[in-house]
Amino acid sequence: MKIAYSCNGEGFGHISRLTTLLPYLEETHTIGLFLPVSVEGFLRSKVGPRPSFRIPGLHFVHRGDKILLKESFLKGLPVALAFPFTVARLARRLKAGGYQAVISDFEPHLAWAARLVGLPVFQLNHPGIMTRVREHNLFAWLAALGGRLMEGPWDQRILVSFFNGDVGPLLRPALRRRKPRNRGTIVVNLKESYRPRALAILRKFPGWKWKVFPCPGEDFDTALLDCAAVVSPAGHQVLAEALALGKPVLALPQEGQPEQHLNAVKLLATGRGRIGSLATLEDDLRRFLADLPQLRKGGPLPAGYNLKDGTPVLLAKFEEFLVSRVAV
Repeated sequence: MKIAYSCNGEGFGHISRLTTLLPYLEETHTIGLFLPVSVEGFLRSKVGPRPSFRIPGLHFVHRGDKILLKESFLKGLPVALAFPFTVARLARRLKAGGYQAVISDFEPHLAWAARLVGLPVFQLNHPGIMTRVREHNLFAWLAALGGRLMEGPWDQRILVSFFNGDVGPLLRPALRRRKPRNRGTIVVNLKESYRPRALAILRKFPGWKWKVFPCPGEDFDTALLDCAAVVSPAGHQVLAEALALGKPVLALPQEGQPEQHLNAVKLLATGRGRIGSLATLEDDLRRFLADLPQLRKGGPLPAGYNLKDGTPVLLAKFEEFLVSRVAV
């Protein structure tokens, strides 16, 4: 079948799921990719060059580890105003291209275009977990509403999550092929907006070996497999991969990002991680490094948690979806 696949361009969790699923999907289907420019480099680095149709992306504006909501809204306003025109253009492309179904990972343009031309939509993502699990406050409810809008319409939705998901996290083949080891390094995943400040703090711990990413030419997958622990923002993909590989995590959720706050709270419940912030990073690191022996032991996971690779289950669900929704 001919399938159109789009994903959100903020962060790399969405495109990471796409690059995990794409080789399997290409074995039996023709896949057309619809992607924001921000993820094209990641796609090439993981699965090689693939043709794709460029779509708009919505992105946060950061200051340090804080998301600036007003500035993010203003930056996204042109995309929002052009939304109906973009959807109409994509609908024409779906129809002309003979596509039979759409996969969307938290990307509303293609999902609405599919609805316009009568194609079934298979929605898979993690942020939708906020509609299922959230704190009882106004900000959490607004975040859940915003997440629901970002999903667009769907005929079937699969939430990918290490907690309360329909399937467990999707582990990339590079992480499944090799056995994790502990070479004593700490992988530090830093956003450019606060990298200089964080690096100054890391230099206060000369007894530890740090591997800082993003780093051109360095292999993040190998570093993750071989590290002793991970320090990262609380995006779901990195947290889930680290947990699945048995690596303790110090999560630094971004201020103003409720999904990351939720991920960090759920990480804490596993007994395999701690929560910190850029403002208190030095003290947070000191406590985290001292706690590593205890965090490595882990313990039983709470009910509803799943660290098993969800790729086979998700692929099976998608094939069942095609059989039930697509007329051959």
